[in-house]
Amino acid sequence: IEVEYDTYEPLIELDQILAENAREIHKGSKNTIAEYSLLSPFKDESDNELAFSDADIILDGDYRTSMVQHCHIENHTAYAYMEDTTHITIVTSTAIPHILRQQLWMKSSGVKHFFIFVL
Repeated sequence: IEVEYDTYEPLIELDQILAENAREIHKGSKNTIAEYSLLSPFKDESDNELAFSDADIILDGDYRTSMVQHCHIENHTAYAYMEDTTHITIVTSTAIPHILRQQLWMKSSGVKHFFIFVL
């Protein structure tokens, strides 16, 4: 089998992605899913100019912020028990029980992965 690949420059910055001549990620999308205007309830640009002329302060620029952690809904708690000498059951609110099970198996000494249950 011979495979031919097209190589593209990565689209990373928003200005680059939304540029008029930007390569479309999905054909016909203009690289957007939907369009909403949160800036102004006015109908056209001349109304915006009127709003700007009436404003006390206008802030215009590109702004960046650091990455933040989302607010968790689940509790950060877990407990484990053994009903016999070979099976470990962990009860937790994790969204990734399969990864937790794998991590525990890799760190455990001699416990087979199929003896670890994560609920």
